[in-house]
Amino acid sequence: MKTEIIKPNHSELKNIIQYFIIFKSESIKNIEYTTFPNTNLCLAIYKQNNVVVEQNGNSKHLFTLQGNAIYKSYLSGFHESNFKVSINASIDEICIIFHPAALRLFSNISYEELIKSDEAFQMLFPKFAGDFVESLFEENNNHKRILMLENIILRSINNQYITERTKEVLHIIQQNKDLKVGSLAKKLSMNESTLCRLFINQIGQNPKSFLRTVRFRKALDGILHLEKEKLTNIAYRNHYTDQSHFIRDFKEITGESPNQLRNKTSIQQEELAWIYSQH
Repeated sequence: MKTEIIKPNHSELKNIIQYFIIFKSESIKNIEYTTFPNTNLCLAIYKQNNVVVEQNGNSKHLFTLQGNAIYKSYLSGFHESNFKVSINASIDEICIIFHPAALRLFSNISYEELIKSDEAFQMLFPKFAGDFVESLFEENNNHKRILMLENIILRSINNQYITERTKEVLHIIQQNKDLKVGSLAKKLSMNESTLCRLFINQIGQNPKSFLRTVRFRKALDGILHLEKEKLTNIAYRNHYTDQSHFIRDFKEITGESPNQLRNKTSIQQEELAWIYSQH
């Protein structure tokens, strides 16, 4: 499977979109990969694929199969543990990876409704629900595809749905290394129940889960990019109480210890951390 990650070209989109991913495989092969909880959201657009998601507790397993419908699109995110993907079909998939709360620049549709739909792209960008997706997949050049997407995304920005409080919350989280829900609410001068409602509506996840994922991703980044760094130092720097807490938290989230993840995980184009296999 060919995988290409492309950063946004337009400066206005850099705080909205982390990157685009294009997956292509013309032959039918058994491909599996596992990604890890993140704070971003993935809007995936498929050509002639069916997607089935199975959930076992907090774990999700997505199966990509050959389909009859021409175009489908799905929103995924808010994973509290590993997200496993099995591909048993030829595939042409375009993913838009949005920063937290960025979807509120386009729509006020609930995250729950978006995640249940197989027309998430059409729901978020209704003005372009017709011929645009067809012309998008007719274009074979990946970079031209991204320019087409950037054009309609820029034309669809609407600031009426995202609140200034949301921007303030995300700024505080970015600037502070160790935040608990109570301390975050205190910094914002609001009670925890109000903060929780804000998170669910604007970000799509409760604040406790979101903050846990933020810490996990910072620690994971250290594990994968600082190969000679001792795990005890990474645990301390990310405010785990001790090494046991660090290992336990990683095993709960990924099923693997930090050291096992360091040995199994690869990084695609310095952006996408995954465990990948092709049969």
